[in-house]
Amino acid sequence: MHIAFFNRSFYPETTATSQLLTELCTDLVRDYGCRVTVVAGVPVVACMEHGARSQRSDAGDQTSDIRRQRSEPRGQPGTHHERHEGRGFAQSANDQRSEIRDQKSEQRTVLVGRNISVCAPAFAPNWFSCPPASWRLALSPLRSLHPPCFFQRERYAGIEILRARGTRLPKTRFVGRFSNYVSYFMSACYAGLRVSRPDVVVAMTDPPIIGMAGYLTARWFQAPLVMYYQDIFPEAGRLLEDFHSAAIDRALEKTNRFLVRRASRIVALGETMKRRLVEGKGADPRKTAVIHNWADCEAIVPGPKRNAFSQANGLADKFVVMHSGNIGLSQAPETLLGAADRLRSYPDIRVVFVGDGVKKEALARQAQTAGLDNVRFLPFQPKENLKESFAAADLFIVSLKRGLAGVIVPSKLYGILAAGRPYVAAVEDDCEVAGITRAYGCGVVAEPESPDDLAEKILTLYRDRDLARRMGENARLAALRFDRKAGVKAYYEMLRSVAEG
Repeated sequence: MHIAFFNRSFYPETTATSQLLTELCTDLVRDYGCRVTVVAGVPVVACMEHGARSQRSDAGDQTSDIRRQRSEPRGQPGTHHERHEGRGFAQSANDQRSEIRDQKSEQRTVLVGRNISVCAPAFAPNWFSCPPASWRLALSPLRSLHPPCFFQRERYAGIEILRARGTRLPKTRFVGRFSNYVSYFMSACYAGLRVSRPDVVVAMTDPPIIGMAGYLTARWFQAPLVMYYQDIFPEAGRLLEDFHSAAIDRALEKTNRFLVRRASRIVALGETMKRRLVEGKGADPRKTAVIHNWADCEAIVPGPKRNAFSQANGLADKFVVMHSGNIGLSQAPETLLGAADRLRSYPDIRVVFVGDGVKKEALARQAQTAGLDNVRFLPFQPKENLKESFAAADLFIVSLKRGLAGVIVPSKLYGILAAGRPYVAAVEDDCEVAGITRAYGCGVVAEPESPDDLAEKILTLYRDRDLARRMGENARLAALRFDRKAGVKAYYEMLRSVAEG
């Protein structure tokens, strides 16, 4: 089975989507003998390094790439009797300079020590009708071209990666984000003509137009298309700052409706997202599967609060309320800052933001202006440090803006469950997070974007430590239902059924 993934983020990026896609690809190879090719964007680190060597020739760049590849660990090919191949399109999604040092550390650790091999064979079932002759006449000449400005080839641990190039403008403004999306999309479309034939093409949703590159590649190779939704557009864009355009909304709406009608299978992250796709986009409920995101329950386990991380940051003797991960536009992190203002009179409570994102700097300035001495901002933590950083928390916060239930599912929830810690979910009642919270009794639900209610829910668990402990135990039990192995197995079985028709 040959699988093709279309998304922006992939190794070595440290965004949640990048890590999920990397884990999915590597496990499909290691555990199921699949072969995967990923067409990805150039990571932020690589972009900055490229600027320093911009005077080098392409031949020199290729030589350095080969040397780097030879120094990287190489896994052994899968031994599964079937040969499976996949192709993924992913571009880096993190443009924050403050994450660059951490990304350099993370890129050395994501797959090190894993016996992984991912590449791409050439078989495709006759799923779609053959592309019109005019397509082949127009596009065939492009397959003989390889302008270095479009993409570059890499290999990591057996994975063939085609880095589709594009602009790297700051994504805090609409113009920069739009330019990054379109330039990457165009390069990814071209790169799609340069990869081996897939059995299955999987298009994700970052950027929101990348599904069309997946569709074009699927048509070209007569392969089935799977739409894998991490976000739903244009709904997500409408609720994000500086992303308001009626024309773009209409274009994204038409694009999504077009794609769900032509997809052989659609993957949603929860029942609310599935309902939005069926009722709002016209997806066929019989073709729409629910597969949750996951956490690695072997890598993230409950640990003692008093550890190197908590002691180094003066948190060992405090009641720590933690926001961990991306500090972005969809989460309304200022709500937690407002709750911290209402908790000033509790000297042993610390509100800690761990991570980076487009809202971090503004949030830090706001906290400083308000004189919130009970708020700390700590840098992004690489994956190998998550066990201790998660264990330092007594309580986590999972938040989402109003109107985003079923549009975005916070993936940080699953890591919190694996860490065995309780949390307050500041989300709408029909959000996937609220459903898991109530079903497993692993946290409490607060009104979204309400600092008063969030502060009150924090105090509920601050005052009742036994309740918090029981919820933490329930969280760990729930995590085993959303473990990495179970999630990857569900994808493998779904993709295999699609490939076999």
